[in-house]
Amino acid sequence: GFEFASGFLEFGDFDPYTLGDDIFNPCTEITEEEFAAAGFSNKRHQTKPDALSDGMTSCYFWEIRDDGVVRGFSNGTINRVVAEERDLVIHGYTSELLPEMYVLKPRRDNGASCFTQIDTVRGGFGTQVAGPRGRITTDEACALAINDLEALYVRYGEPTEPA
Repeated sequence: GFEFASGFLEFGDFDPYTLGDDIFNPCTEITEEEFAAAGFSNKRHQTKPDALSDGMTSCYFWEIRDDGVVRGFSNGTINRVVAEERDLVIHGYTSELLPEMYVLKPRRDNGASCFTQIDTVRGGFGTQVAGPRGRITTDEACALAINDLEALYVRYGEPTEPA
């Protein structure tokens, strides 16, 4: 899991139908200082989930970049089992550091994008990278998204306590 100032976010299973209001919110539960220490700055965030986001909250990091790529962290309300049932998992992307991580198809196809997720006891948590087609490929977006999740884990990762 991850050890943030707000508490320990344990990797594990969750039931998307009974998750309730206790979903992990990276925008409020990871501090600006924690993001900065892991290499992420200039946070802008969408704190109110809307109908287009499927209940997801996202924090984006705006940097002055020539390629137009935007990076961020988000939560999710579906788990891997549901994502597999709905054919939303993109196979072939992995992380040796975080074998629990998987990649999800984007909700809307408006450019090259990639969403990673790890299931935690408080819902899904992961990264997202998006940019205009022609400036970044899906493979490049996924490499960045996986790298961003690994960077946060290197800084704040803690092994889950044995059962």
